[in-house]
Amino acid sequence: QIYTTEDFDKMKRTFLQIIQMLIPNTFSSILMADSSDSESLLCNPICYPEEYVKMENMYLSLENEDTTRWLELCNQSALIRESDLLSEEDFLKSNIYNKCYKPNNIYYSMQLHLSYNNIFLGVVCLYRSKEEGNFNDDEMFIMKAFVNHLTFRFYQNYLSKNSSTTN
Repeated sequence: QIYTTEDFDKMKRTFLQIIQMLIPNTFSSILMADSSDSESLLCNPICYPEEYVKMENMYLSLENEDTTRWLELCNQSALIRESDLLSEEDFLKSNIYNKCYKPNNIYYSMQLHLSYNNIFLGVVCLYRSKEEGNFNDDEMFIMKAFVNHLTFRFYQNYLSKNSSTTN
């Protein structure tokens, strides 16, 4: 479906629904790379279920404080568990936890940062409550299987948007 769904937003929504069956999560999102002249790196959240768009919009207002933001600047795709990068103490003190995660009963995240040809394309995030537990290595392996497919599709979308703006 990554390749056969023509409408890019519909493909993203479908992917989030399918990945929830493969990797259980409270909610998932896709945020696109912001190619405008703003200081933001991300924009246009799509969430499943949709009611979590509010949380992602709150996140966008705090994006500059995100300690994983550097992954969006390294121009290589990367799959991480947020808990692998941040101590629990720092995480619990962060504005992102206190203003985004905590009010939505979220504690864990898995993030797939997509880049190709030194171009950051977007990020796919899966979230869980503390009760659901952290993402395990098998679930990381499943998500990693989608890296090349998603990167290719996101890059195709990037090329088509940029060719239409230059014509």
